[in-house]
Amino acid sequence: MKEIRRVLLAALTLLFGLHTLRVFLPTVIWYLGQYLGPYQLALYALGTFALVLLAPLIRRILGDDRALGVSIGGVILARLLIQWVQSPLGDLALATTGLAFWGWFLVFWLTSWRNRPAGEIPVLAGAFPVALIADTASRTLLLSYDLAWRQGPGTLAFVVGLVGLAAVLLAGEMADRPSSAPSEEPGFSGTLPLSALGPWLYLTLGVTHNPAAWMGPTGWGDIPAHLTVNVLAAFGALASLWVAARPGRRTFWGAVLNGAVLVGALVLFYQKIGPAWALLGLSLLTQWLSLGWVLGNGIPKSPRPGVWRTALAVFLALLLMLVTLFLVSQFALTWVVPVNGALLTGAAVWKAHQAHDAARRSLRLPLRTVGAVAAAAVIAVAAWAGVSGANLPTPVETSVPSRPLRVMTYNIHQGINADMQMDLEGIAAVIREQNPDVVALNEANRARPTNGFVDTLLLLSWRTGMPYVFGNNFADGQYGNAILSRYPVREWRNFRYTYNTTETRGLLQVTVETPDGPVVFHATHLDYLAGPRNVRRQQVAEALRIWRGAPRSVLLGDLNAEPDTPEMAPIYEAGWIDALAVSGQTDVFTFWDPVPKRRIDYIFVTPDLTVERAWVVQTRASDHLPVLAEISVEE
Repeated sequence: MKEIRRVLLAALTLLFGLHTLRVFLPTVIWYLGQYLGPYQLALYALGTFALVLLAPLIRRILGDDRALGVSIGGVILARLLIQWVQSPLGDLALATTGLAFWGWFLVFWLTSWRNRPAGEIPVLAGAFPVALIADTASRTLLLSYDLAWRQGPGTLAFVVGLVGLAAVLLAGEMADRPSSAPSEEPGFSGTLPLSALGPWLYLTLGVTHNPAAWMGPTGWGDIPAHLTVNVLAAFGALASLWVAARPGRRTFWGAVLNGAVLVGALVLFYQKIGPAWALLGLSLLTQWLSLGWVLGNGIPKSPRPGVWRTALAVFLALLLMLVTLFLVSQFALTWVVPVNGALLTGAAVWKAHQAHDAARRSLRLPLRTVGAVAAAAVIAVAAWAGVSGANLPTPVETSVPSRPLRVMTYNIHQGINADMQMDLEGIAAVIREQNPDVVALNEANRARPTNGFVDTLLLLSWRTGMPYVFGNNFADGQYGNAILSRYPVREWRNFRYTYNTTETRGLLQVTVETPDGPVVFHATHLDYLAGPRNVRRQQVAEALRIWRGAPRSVLLGDLNAEPDTPEMAPIYEAGWIDALAVSGQTDVFTFWDPVPKRRIDYIFVTPDLTVERAWVVQTRASDHLPVLAEISVEE
């Protein structure tokens, strides 16, 4: 029982840390981003991760056992308070504190002599698979919208139960730890490979265990992507545990071959060479095998007292993850992802080499650890069934009685509300309340770091009962415009603009079969920069060329320009009718500026469509306000 208790305690602590990290990222980017630039935000995150370097001092003050207990207790308490406190500032403070405790936990557990009993694999080699499988499966069941963002007594009771279980396990662990046992760690060459945990975590969160990252390049739907990720994660985790228990000469060459496949698959995937599903699957499995070498092999010779080397390795891991997050999200440098695979490979090969030098026999693979990982794997494989059994939304064939076609445009700000806190449920509630037939969405983030890896479309589609069409414009295929439709989509195409500045933008063209016949929707989001770098006029010209004067058309989205600006003139000159203007709504605003007087979100229709009415909904669920119009087709 001691063994299973330790695996579960470590797994829960790792899981809470992942929750905290996904709260930390959007809170820093959006809430703190109101006051700091991107480089200052990166420095703040770096400072947060650098707190792990205080681990030696904390150990000196508290001693080995108390330091470990305080670090785990801090993660548990921070996770509970994140669920309880609902404010951006509170999230920032708690997530920062929780990540600091999480880093210390990794250091103290990795250096704990009880984590490495003779002849057994380290506890973390079993805890990581349990935690990551549970995380992957739970995010499928939660439609990628973490527990930390959800409200309600049921969610709170579940989180309280989880942290209560962790607290009980912690109490049992501390009662069983003799205070005379000193911390030990190998030399620097033995601890440095632990820095590969950072690249491993990024690959997990951002790519291989991210169903949204599979959908764009493979063309798969939600259910196949989630099913594949959960099944492969289960197999990969079990394989990782098997590798962790088998040091020796043969596994060194196995690590080399495994790493070559990992890096090669990632390079081919980002070069778009070969079947994306196979390359992502190989990346996922070989990534797990690499973790087995990093955590399980390389029993150190002549362990030394202290924790500073491990603290430095954990800091480097967090730093590598931060650098990758920053470079991919800010500059779309996807080549950094294969570099992460190379770093992980190097660490696995080095640890396999150490294992050959340190031990020529297999370690004992505890049956209880295998059981814990296998149980988590069963949950992971079953998670997709809960989702698929609920059935994805399908288009309806009947109209809403006694009203014209109702259309909405809504910049959802990646799920972040006007107070800079994640509130995707609030956005879904606004859409449900207005009950539109077709919704154009801007800033649809499909599980990227900037919103804490939340797939906005998955939850909105399920909450509104409307299928979606997604037009990705970002390099990773996970960011762009989308359309939700209660009626069947006949055809659709996504166009990326030639002229761009801060990011690639585009226009999503969707033909919807309404009860009155087909209507063509053009959803777009124009560039926001003004001054010499303003390319909105060029983007408007491209949008009009894509339209080609087609009748029964609707142009809608966040155009980032007010009605009287020069870039808007070609739209009016082309004959488009401004729905808000013809409804007498010229003095409304659609964006929560510090001075909320800007109208930059529009619904335009061609003259063969009649605007019955148009309005703006007053809500702070996003930093933009949704614009709606009811339109009818002229006979």
